[in-house]
Amino acid sequence: MEQKNLFREQKLLHDLELKNIESEKLKELDLLKSRFFANISHEFRTPLTLIMSPLEKLLSKAEDHQDKEEINIAKKYAGKLQILINNLLTISKLESGQMQLFASETNIIKLVNNYIQAFESLAKQKNISLNFTAKQKELKAFIDKEKFEQVLNNLLSNAFKFTNDGGRIEVLVTPLNENCHFEPSTDGEKSLGSLPLQLAD
Repeated sequence: MEQKNLFREQKLLHDLELKNIESEKLKELDLLKSRFFANISHEFRTPLTLIMSPLEKLLSKAEDHQDKEEINIAKKYAGKLQILINNLLTISKLESGQMQLFASETNIIKLVNNYIQAFESLAKQKNISLNFTAKQKELKAFIDKEKFEQVLNNLLSNAFKFTNDGGRIEVLVTPLNENCHFEPSTDGEKSLGSLPLQLAD
């Protein structure tokens, strides 16, 4: 009986040790993955910056309408790629624990609406229609207000950057199950992706 109990204890200890080793390996793999994405993102960011600058110069000098259209398309998709790279960097920082979040319960409808109002003068200057749509007057989510405002600023700045004069920018906030999706789009295209937020109870 004692031998059986001893055997069981040894087996349990062995299994626990294997699980700990497996857990450490998974943590190490996650860290390697985050570093890989961070390195890849930085490697892409430099050549992309070098591409964007000449495109802007070409666009300012282009006189032919067809040339302008083609340069605008190239600039638009380079901008989309830039957004994806920035998102990868943010995710890698979050996963590696380099970015701290201080979440609190916030009415995101009010926050987004106030922030969008700050861009109305820019919208008038560029003759851009800026619309914010929310099905509810109040929608509370757990967010880090400072980080969220940074994301909001980047998304709206990019939206204005890649929307032609006379175009339109739509910002949609919709509840979905226990989450909320914040989704900006330019000229009818959902080109800037969506930002899922955890709703408060």
